[in-house]
Amino acid sequence: MLVISNFVMIKNRKLHMPRYILTVIFFAVSLLSYGQYFTHIDDINVDSAGIYIEDIATGEVILDVNGEKPLIPASITKVVTAATLLSNVSPLHSFVTDVVAVGNLTDGLLDGNIVVRAVGDPTVESRFFPDNLGFADSVASNMTRLGIEKITGDILFEYPECLEKPSPQGWLDEDFVWPYGAEFHAVNYADNRFRLSMPGAVCSPQVPGIKVKRVKGAKAPVCFREKGSMTVELNRKAARRGSRELANPVPESTLRAVMTDMLAGSGIEIVGSKVVFPDKEIAMLVYSHTSPMIYDIVRIMMQHSHNLIAEGMLLASYPGCQRTEAVRHEVERWNDCGIDVSDISIEDGSGLSRSNRITPYFMADVLAQMQECPYFGHFLDSFPVSGVSGTLKRFMCGTPLEGRLALKTGSMNGVQCYAGYMLDQSGEPSHIVVVMLNGFRESRGAIKKSVEKLLLEKLL
Repeated sequence: MLVISNFVMIKNRKLHMPRYILTVIFFAVSLLSYGQYFTHIDDINVDSAGIYIEDIATGEVILDVNGEKPLIPASITKVVTAATLLSNVSPLHSFVTDVVAVGNLTDGLLDGNIVVRAVGDPTVESRFFPDNLGFADSVASNMTRLGIEKITGDILFEYPECLEKPSPQGWLDEDFVWPYGAEFHAVNYADNRFRLSMPGAVCSPQVPGIKVKRVKGAKAPVCFREKGSMTVELNRKAARRGSRELANPVPESTLRAVMTDMLAGSGIEIVGSKVVFPDKEIAMLVYSHTSPMIYDIVRIMMQHSHNLIAEGMLLASYPGCQRTEAVRHEVERWNDCGIDVSDISIEDGSGLSRSNRITPYFMADVLAQMQECPYFGHFLDSFPVSGVSGTLKRFMCGTPLEGRLALKTGSMNGVQCYAGYMLDQSGEPSHIVVVMLNGFRESRGAIKKSVEKLLLEKLL
């Protein structure tokens, strides 16, 4: 029978210490069967579970199970992304995307191009920010106000090279077709998603160049698109009727098409000729688009587990860096805080990579360190709350812990994780809570019920 040694101890964290300080207090020693914590999940291997619960005020470790073991974190990786970002960037910061007319404007004719100077804003036309919609509309109305009636050139995009990069290692082929696998681009539009309606293969918004292929075979996936491909494969049943939301592989092309249609609807013609200015260019600001504040973006990322936004937030933590550089700086940042990073492996900002590995100790240390951050209030407020909001809305409903847990969830095949804080009656953190389960075979519903039981036993 698998067992967990359950005893109260002070974790030998490396927080603000040059090396581990091992202090073990044997307050009570007892061996409890694994089933006492995880009822009806007899086939989980204890070596694939990591749990750490600590009383913040006293430092008492309520439970430590494999706290040092690297495990797949899934979307609780976003906790690290949010912590890193708010340690480096003001929550009041916004992305600013300028649209300029480059060339010579005479009698309503712009002999030149419209240039969108993208900065990697992941929120352009996002459904999660309804107050910030109308990008193309604003460009068209401002061009009309400036008296532009015809453009000899085209709509072009400029952006730093560091914003265009391949997807992270560890993302699976099956991810790229679905909205959760929408990749981050230098130019993002409408959450990089579109709706494909069959049988006519109608895309909304339009996705120039997309193709639909009907695939035969009983084992054919409902929907599939290889990374980098413009061909969506549908099995015979899916190809007959209905609609489904998919990831958009070319958001830049979609935004260009939407802007072109909007300008045409406003009576502005785009010739589309190649216009090059060898001499000094004359640029006139047409429209400046300001995103929501970082705090609001982080909150959507955490509440809705938005992978695209998470990848953008990782890069926003270290402007000018590519993803691999940003991850390296992120790990170095926490190492400089005295946190042990020797067993940490991070590939992305979202946690979708199956190559990520984080220990419960590392996550607990980040959560502890963030309480000293000037923007901790913004950080804490971004977490889903048990029985109240986000991905935790149905968790702990009707129990004494409803409204008392501020936790980010993380899930993928065989993975269920939680990381965050228990709150006291005044809403302040009283406990650090990290639960990481890998490799289970029982239903996810049974896993969640078992975690609820565990937390109710240990926190009340």
